[in-house]
Amino acid sequence: MRVIAAALLLLVAGCAATPPRPEAADGLGARAASLAARLIGAPYRAGGSGPRAFDCSGLVVYVYG
Repeated sequence: MRVIAAALLLLVAGCAATPPRPEAADGLGARAASLAARLIGAPYRAGGSGPRAFDCSGLVVYVYG
């Protein structure tokens, strides 16, 4: 039981870590992540490709476009 409790504690602690900021990295991926971060809160729309609403693939195409 203690092993399970310890594993769950480690799992929860890992989820609480702050992700790295996109601006800290260089290159195309960093620029894409930075643009995508600015679009947080944009509404979801099936088939949406931006800039006002997105679906998952539309967001990727928009950011890398």
